[in-house]
Amino acid sequence: MKGRINLMDYEYSAMEGILSFLEDDDPDEIATEAMKKSDRDKLPNSAFADPDRRQYPINDEESLRNGIKFFRFVPKDRQELVAKNFLKAAKKMKIKIVITKGNPFEKYCKNYPDVQIVPPRRVHKGKDLPKKADVTDIQDALKKKQKADEKKKAASSAKK
Repeated sequence: MKGRINLMDYEYSAMEGILSFLEDDDPDEIATEAMKKSDRDKLPNSAFADPDRRQYPINDEESLRNGIKFFRFVPKDRQELVAKNFLKAAKKMKIKIVITKGNPFEKYCKNYPDVQIVPPRRVHKGKDLPKKADVTDIQDALKKKQKADEKKKAASSAKK
């Protein structure tokens, strides 16, 4: 049939595109993409939190905050070095660090005086959303509803 789309081919090509994107892009490069390559090349090694690999620029406040935000992508064996350089740069720039609870950077900034750890925030179309209910919350709500339903049935059968 002319003009008909085979959904299996479409789904496969879409998934293939996503997988190739994930394979091609190194998370460390994603974190530092905002800066032009020509600008990065001009920076000395000391302007990077990981100077050996020239990753995670710390030459300005915006780059430093981006680096902290993407800290979860830093390889485990490099985290201590990168965290130390992030904190040194933050202290030099006299900035307040705000990180989301659960960010692996949290364990390195316990001795930093001006750090604020905030709960994760879910936003949809500019509105804050309530926290996700976990399985136990849902189970408790179902039990309460079942008990209430049983009481209603008992009350209605007692009236008859």
